[in-house]
Amino acid sequence: REDSGKPGAESSTTKLFIGAIKEGLTEDQLKEYFGKYGNITDCIIMRDKDNDNKLRGFGFCTFDDYDPVDKIVLEKFHIVAGQSVAVKKALPKNNE
Repeated sequence: REDSGKPGAESSTTKLFIGAIKEGLTEDQLKEYFGKYGNITDCIIMRDKDNDNKLRGFGFCTFDDYDPVDKIVLEKFHIVAGQSVAVKKALPKNNE
């Protein structure tokens, strides 16, 4: 409820932003964890192509429906393979 004033809080998206990702967490671990909420069509952890493939600390999971994203965001706290990650709806950049 307190998020209802934030831009995009009421929008429906199938893409989940995952932040606070630390070295050692894999895309497979993200798929395994978030896959229990719904069917994942794509999952990626962003890396810096110019800087030794350095972890950028965030990634995205895309689902085949927007319902799992809503459920995940409502829960706020998620521990994936022992790491606490931040989640929010991924919004297109032109929405800001």
